Amino acid sequence: MCGWSGVSSRGFSRGVFTGSRAAPEKKNKRRKQSSNKKRERIREENSATFEETKNLILNSMARMGQQVFVEGSDYGMENWIRNFNKLLDEFQQTLSTRGSLPQQFIDARAEASRLLEAKKDVLQLDDEIKKLNEEASDIRRSLSLNLSDIKSKKDELLKQRTAIQEELSRTRSMLSESKKKSESTSFFGRLFGKKDDGTIPALESKIATSESALNELESQITQLEMNERRATTDPPRLAEISKKIIEIQSVKQSLLQYKEEREKATRIMMEAISGLS
Repeated sequence: MCGWSGVSSRGFSRGVFTGSRAAPEKKNKRRKQSSNKKRERIREENSATFEETKNLILNSMARMGQQVFVEGSDYGMENWIRNFNKLLDEFQQTLSTRGSLPQQFIDARAEASRLLEAKKDVLQLDDEIKKLNEEASDIRRSLSLNLSDIKSKKDELLKQRTAIQEELSRTRSMLSESKKKSESTSFFGRLFGKKDDGTIPALESKIATSESALNELESQITQLEMNERRATTDPPRLAEISKKIIEIQSVKQSLLQYKEEREKATRIMMEAISGLS
């Protein structure tokens, strides 16, 4: 009885009530702190995941901005744009899970698309290349015709030279025989007063004429051979045309690379993405 005398039933009840209320408050506080820590940890993990994704996108963009299209390859501008958009679509999905799309991303993608959709007019370059090829064809055709004409004339002169050489050889033989015959009969001719029939002078004149004609033919043949060598050597203009065509094709290829547009588009997107957090 003594032990309870100093404590009223009311006070005891109040003490019991007070103790039972303090315990749930501590539990709620601990639960709230645990929940906050968990949310903070999730936020940190999500932030780390986003930064990793962002860095992957930035690295891919940097590589795409430096890609070079190989002439004759199946991979060109259309393939590049498709991969570029696919990369941005995947990153856009990541952004969508974080809420509404940032306006800076939307604006940057619109500007990048505008740059990449611009078409390059290379028809003028194609026309210039076509004209140069036609000029080169005309030159080669003229050279071919000229060469054919040279060869035809040369063949004719060679035939004439052969005929004259053969005739000259026969005439010289005849002259030689005539001189031998003349020497053997010269004594009796002088004795009986027989005159020279003029065969030897005629043959000598014929030989002189043939030799002159032969020299003229040799000169013409030599000139034709020089022309023939020139005709089989490409003139300087053909080299100039070839060089010009290579230069124009290089310009055309550079335009079709869309190098500046691709670099600008990737730079715009990288700047926009880098600013996201």
